[in-house]
Amino acid sequence: MRQGFQQGILEAAKLNPLVHVLSGDHGYELFDEFRKEFPDRFHNVGVSEADLVGIASGMARNGLKPIIYGLAAFVPNRVFEFIKLQIALDRLPVVIVGDGAGIVYSHLGKSHQTLEDLALMGSLPQVTSLSPGSNKEMKTATLWASNQSAPVYLRIGKSDGGFQGGAESDIPEPVKVHKSPTKTRVAIVAHGSMVSEVLSAINFMDDAGVDAWSCPTIFPPPEQFLALLRKEYSKVFVVEEHGIRGGLASEFLIRLNQKGLEVWPICAQPPQESFVGSYRWNLEQHRLSDSEIAKIINREIKV
Repeated sequence: MRQGFQQGILEAAKLNPLVHVLSGDHGYELFDEFRKEFPDRFHNVGVSEADLVGIASGMARNGLKPIIYGLAAFVPNRVFEFIKLQIALDRLPVVIVGDGAGIVYSHLGKSHQTLEDLALMGSLPQVTSLSPGSNKEMKTATLWASNQSAPVYLRIGKSDGGFQGGAESDIPEPVKVHKSPTKTRVAIVAHGSMVSEVLSAINFMDDAGVDAWSCPTIFPPPEQFLALLRKEYSKVFVVEEHGIRGGLASEFLIRLNQKGLEVWPICAQPPQESFVGSYRWNLEQHRLSDSEIAKIINREIKV
């Protein structure tokens, strides 16, 4: 997904001379090509996320289109109040990019694990939150976000999953990534790196009679997609590399359970905070690996 983001900011800058990219001393080679092509439109503010937000706010108030980048543990988590007061409440057109969201940096310990960022940003109704699942979805989301007149949070998770598809339009929108070989009333909806994990999980399922969707738009979820889910399915599993509170699953529980559609969240289980390990190991601990996802869905479908 980082490659899609890299392509997106380059194209956005070529299309719009007002686009600037700011980093909180993260990214490094990710921005090499951008710095080479647009040296006057890349700004490294150093290890100072509050300044990152403040500078972007000032740029946006003066007509520029800033894209700010940091690790999700720091942007938005560390500087949530600054984002709320300086960007969100005034609906400034700033793209807020949180890289390494979820538990991709699990080997660095709980300070770098981010399972609450969507809950934070989702509490700000002025902000649209996106969580693409592939390079293609990320490029589309980056270009779309850079053209908005209000703030957008762009979440980047683990970037080397197997899912490479996405919608064919120029807006981030849900797309069916697996079609059941038989008629089904069961769907799996995922976002970010969990789209690849779900596609792998289907290989472990006793019965592959489910549809699977990538839903990169988290807040607000598209109303047409919600209507489709209500019409086509009786049970929807929502898989996300996020806590159960405040993410896409909780949004679906609010919006869809009221309409009689059963929503089953598959989210990060309480972490073992005393331990760190590889990304795959932590997915197992949080019950988010492909085999664990398949196990949960197999069990619940049979109920």
